[in-house]
Amino acid sequence: MIKIFNRVTFFMLSILIVVSCSQNLTRQDVQDEITDAREEVEEAQEEVKEAVETREAFYEDYKETELKKLENRNKTLDNKIKNLKDASSDSNASAEADINSAINELESERENINERIRKIEQMEAEDWSEAYKEIDEAVSRIKNQLDQLAASLERENE
Repeated sequence: MIKIFNRVTFFMLSILIVVSCSQNLTRQDVQDEITDAREEVEEAQEEVKEAVETREAFYEDYKETELKKLENRNKTLDNKIKNLKDASSDSNASAEADINSAINELESERENINERIRKIEQMEAEDWSEAYKEIDEAVSRIKNQLDQLAASLERENE
Protein backbone atom coordinates (compact mmCIF):
# COMPACT_ATOMS: atom_id res chain seq x y z
CA MET A 1 0.00 0.00 0.00
CA ILE A 2 2.73 2.45 0.96
CA LYS A 3 4.69 1.55 -2.18
CA ILE A 4 1.69 2.34 -4.33
CA PHE A 5 1.12 5.65 -2.51
CA ASN A 6 4.77 6.60 -2.98
CA ARG A 7 4.64 5.72 -6.68
CA VAL A 8 1.45 7.76 -7.19
CA THR A 9 2.93 10.69 -5.29
CA PHE A 10 6.13 10.50 -7.30
CA PHE A 11 4.16 10.29 -10.56
CA MET A 12 2.01 13.33 -9.58
CA LEU A 13 5.08 15.35 -8.62
CA SER A 14 6.75 14.43 -11.90
CA ILE A 15 3.71 15.61 -13.85
CA LEU A 16 3.63 18.91 -11.89
CA ILE A 17 7.31 19.54 -12.54
CA VAL A 18 7.00 18.82 -16.26
CA VAL A 19 3.93 21.05 -16.59
CA SER A 20 5.45 23.93 -14.63
CA CYS A 21 8.73 23.76 -16.58
CA SER A 22 6.96 23.76 -19.90
CA GLN A 23 5.18 27.05 -19.19
CA ASN A 24 6.78 29.96 -20.98
CA LEU A 25 7.48 33.06 -18.99
CA THR A 26 6.14 36.17 -20.62
CA ARG A 27 7.79 39.51 -20.61
CA GLN A 28 5.02 40.71 -18.29
CA ASP A 29 5.81 37.91 -15.81
CA VAL A 30 9.46 39.03 -15.70
CA GLN A 31 8.44 42.69 -15.32
CA ASP A 32 6.07 41.76 -12.48
CA GLU A 33 8.86 39.86 -10.73
CA ILE A 34 11.23 42.80 -11.11
CA THR A 35 8.57 45.23 -9.82
CA ASP A 36 7.88 43.00 -6.82
CA ALA A 37 11.59 42.71 -6.09
CA ARG A 38 12.05 46.50 -6.28
CA GLU A 39 9.15 47.05 -3.90
CA GLU A 40 10.65 44.58 -1.43
CA VAL A 41 14.02 46.33 -1.66
CA GLU A 42 12.41 49.74 -1.07
CA GLU A 43 10.53 48.38 1.95
CA ALA A 44 13.75 46.90 3.33
CA GLN A 45 15.57 50.21 2.80
CA GLU A 46 12.80 52.06 4.64
CA GLU A 47 12.98 49.59 7.53
CA VAL A 48 16.75 50.06 7.76
CA LYS A 49 16.36 53.83 7.71
CA GLU A 50 13.78 53.66 10.53
CA ALA A 51 16.03 51.33 12.53
CA VAL A 52 18.97 53.73 12.18
CA GLU A 53 16.82 56.69 13.24
CA THR A 54 15.55 54.73 16.24
CA ARG A 55 19.11 53.80 17.24
CA GLU A 56 20.28 57.41 16.91
CA ALA A 57 17.38 58.63 19.05
CA PHE A 58 18.20 56.00 21.67
CA TYR A 59 21.87 57.05 21.77
CA GLU A 60 20.92 60.71 22.07
CA ASP A 61 18.46 60.01 24.90
CA TYR A 62 21.00 57.79 26.65
CA LYS A 63 23.69 60.44 26.31
CA GLU A 64 21.39 63.12 27.70
CA THR A 65 20.39 60.93 30.66
CA GLU A 66 23.97 60.04 31.53
CA LEU A 67 25.13 63.66 31.26
CA LYS A 68 22.34 64.75 33.62
CA LYS A 69 23.59 62.15 36.11
CA LEU A 70 27.12 63.54 35.79
CA GLU A 71 25.89 67.09 36.27
CA ASN A 72 23.97 66.05 39.39
CA ARG A 73 27.00 64.24 40.79
CA ASN A 74 29.10 67.31 40.08
CA LYS A 75 26.58 69.50 41.94
CA THR A 76 26.81 67.09 44.87
CA LEU A 77 30.58 67.64 44.84
CA ASP A 78 29.97 71.38 44.99
CA ASN A 79 27.83 70.91 48.09
CA LYS A 80 30.51 68.71 49.69
CA ILE A 81 33.11 71.38 48.99
CA LYS A 82 30.96 74.05 50.64
CA ASN A 83 30.42 71.82 53.68
CA LEU A 84 34.15 71.16 53.94
CA LYS A 85 34.91 74.88 53.78
CA ASP A 86 32.45 75.50 56.59
CA ALA A 87 33.89 72.65 58.65
CA SER A 88 37.49 73.73 58.04
CA SER A 89 36.85 77.12 59.62
CA ASP A 90 36.64 75.31 62.98
CA SER A 91 40.16 73.86 62.53
CA ASN A 92 43.46 75.36 63.59
CA ALA A 93 45.09 77.81 61.20
CA SER A 94 47.64 75.47 59.60
CA ALA A 95 45.12 72.65 59.13
CA GLU A 96 42.60 75.14 57.71
CA ALA A 97 45.20 76.40 55.21
CA ASP A 98 46.06 72.85 54.09
CA ILE A 99 42.41 71.90 53.77
CA ASN A 100 41.55 75.09 51.90
CA SER A 101 44.45 74.47 49.52
CA ALA A 102 43.18 70.95 48.82
CA ILE A 103 39.63 72.24 48.46
CA ASN A 104 40.75 74.90 45.98
CA GLU A 105 42.46 72.24 43.85
CA LEU A 106 39.33 70.09 43.92
CA GLU A 107 37.16 73.08 43.01
CA SER A 108 39.41 73.74 40.05
CA GLU A 109 39.11 70.11 38.98
CA ARG A 110 35.33 70.27 39.38
CA GLU A 111 35.20 73.36 37.15
CA ASN A 112 37.30 71.50 34.61
CA ILE A 113 34.72 68.71 34.73
CA ASN A 114 31.93 71.24 34.09
CA GLU A 115 33.78 72.45 31.01
CA ARG A 116 34.30 68.90 29.77
CA ILE A 117 30.60 68.13 30.26
CA ARG A 118 29.72 71.15 28.12
CA LYS A 119 32.05 69.88 25.40
CA ILE A 120 30.49 66.42 25.51
CA GLU A 121 27.05 67.96 25.07
CA GLN A 122 28.23 69.20 21.68
CA MET A 123 29.57 65.81 20.55
CA GLU A 124 27.74 63.35 18.36
CA ALA A 125 25.95 60.66 20.33
CA GLU A 126 28.28 57.91 19.11
CA ASP A 127 31.49 59.81 19.98
CA TRP A 128 30.90 60.77 23.60
CA SER A 129 31.29 57.49 25.50
CA GLU A 130 35.08 57.62 26.03
CA ALA A 131 34.96 61.24 27.20
CA TYR A 132 32.06 60.35 29.50
CA LYS A 133 34.06 57.52 31.04
CA GLU A 134 36.99 59.86 31.78
CA ILE A 135 34.71 62.44 33.40
CA ASP A 136 32.88 59.78 35.39
CA GLU A 137 36.22 58.57 36.77
CA ALA A 138 37.29 62.15 37.57
CA VAL A 139 34.05 62.81 39.47
CA SER A 140 34.53 59.61 41.44
CA ARG A 141 38.13 60.52 42.23
CA ILE A 142 37.15 63.99 43.47
CA LYS A 143 34.33 62.52 45.56
CA ASN A 144 36.78 60.09 47.20
CA GLN A 145 39.24 62.88 47.92
CA LEU A 146 36.51 65.05 49.42
CA ASP A 147 35.36 62.13 51.57
CA GLN A 148 38.94 61.63 52.77
CA LEU A 149 39.26 65.34 53.58
CA ALA A 150 35.97 65.26 55.48
CA ALA A 151 37.07 62.21 57.46
CA SER A 152 40.41 63.83 58.21
CA LEU A 153 38.65 66.99 59.39
CA GLU A 154 36.31 64.98 61.62
CA ARG A 155 39.25 63.16 63.22
CA GLU A 156 41.01 66.45 63.82
CA ASN A 157 37.95 68.07 65.40
CA GLU A 158 37.34 65.16 67.79
